[in-house]
Amino acid sequence: MSADQHVYWSHTHRTVDVVTDQDCGLPLGTPQGRGFLLHSRLLTNHELSTTS
Repeated sequence: MSADQHVYWSHTHRTVDVVTDQDCGLPLGTPQGRGFLLHSRLLTNHELSTTS
C-alpha cells in the first residue's frame, strides 16, 4: 500500500481472509482453489483516539 493509499484508508480496519473459490464467488476458479476476501469497517471513535 502506498503512503497516499494508507492516508486514504487510515480510518478503516481491514482484514484479508484466504477462502475457497466457492466462498469468494470466483466463477472461473484458480489453480490453487483459493482466493482472497477483503473485509473492512470504519474505526470506532475509541480506536481512532488511540491510534497515532
